[in-house]
Amino acid sequence: MSCCGSRRPALNAGLHPPQALHPALRTTGTAPVHGGRQLVFELTAAAGLRLTGALSGRHYRFAEPGDRQVADPRDLAQLLRTPGLRML
Repeated sequence: MSCCGSRRPALNAGLHPPQALHPALRTTGTAPVHGGRQLVFELTAAAGLRLTGALSGRHYRFAEPGDRQVADPRDLAQLLRTPGLRML
């Protein structure tokens, strides 16, 4: 049985981290920023909400209206499409 051996670097050559694809997205310390500002979402729905970021895998929990969470930039599109959330 053989392995990928010397082909591994060629396979990985086409992969880029999200920050390389989107220069405006970066993480500084523990506060994710987009274009130089934090991404903060607020729950506007009457009921609580839990979701997992599709790209980051991060868990977001909004217990009651007005709860706020700092979002990972990779989850921006998903959070913008989620009913009951608004970006501040």
